Amino acid sequence: MLPSFVAAQAPNTGMIAGVVLDRVSGQPVAGAEVRVDNTNLKTTTNAIGRFQLAGISVGRATLLVHASGFVDLRLSEVRVAA
Repeated sequence: MLPSFVAAQAPNTGMIAGVVLDRVSGQPVAGAEVRVDNTNLKTTTNAIGRFQLAGISVGRATLLVHASGFVDLRLSEVRVAA
């Protein structure tokens, strides 16, 4: 899996949005769980692999991505700006 993301602005929290793609085929991965490590924040990608997570503390976050049939992915040091 190969997610891409952007961080958006908010007062003391931010948002991460992006898309999860199959690293081999480049196709979107629908139904992948994307969550922020050490929080209760999580979402599932839509039919075209897109996701959005809001309410993330400003700073650095670690995203965990899980999809059936794929190796789990851990993305450290994802920047979340206000």
